[in-house]
Amino acid sequence: MSINRLVLAVTTLAMTWSAAPAAAADLNGPLSLKDQPVYRRAAGPCYVRGDVGYSWSSNPDSTFTQTAPAGTFITNAVGSDIDDSWLVGGGFGCGSGPRGIRAEVMFDWRAERDVTGVLAAPIGGAVATSIQSSTIMFNAYYDLGQWGSFVPYLGAGVGVARNEMDPV
Repeated sequence: MSINRLVLAVTTLAMTWSAAPAAAADLNGPLSLKDQPVYRRAAGPCYVRGDVGYSWSSNPDSTFTQTAPAGTFITNAVGSDIDDSWLVGGGFGCGSGPRGIRAEVMFDWRAERDVTGVLAAPIGGAVATSIQSSTIMFNAYYDLGQWGSFVPYLGAGVGVARNEMDPV
């Protein structure tokens, strides 16, 4: 199953689970639902999340070691530049309700961006490549409590990144 079909299936399943019947606010007469106190609770047992962003790269610092054919070190200086890029991500997680324990899996993708540089003398020359990144993260969270709409939490995660570099 391709990643697009998997994302569509997970999204459809999550939307189906989140659908709930509606009740009119004045259903119970003078003690209607709208007059009762509102209690906030965790966002259901399972959830879907999405992230969209843009990264601005300023003053990237790169080094490239230049050696003579005999292996003697010459210099490691390089001036470089990296393009800005878009990033998108999505995830699916489930929680334990009032215990405050949650776990999720996230997939993030950063669009291709060009990296260029000028190598220092005496060899000189130019460096040109493009890089695209994808990550998969498995995260766990523990909610420390709720104060109004503020919910601090502790989190930990482990993941894998794939960075593809190609000539420009």
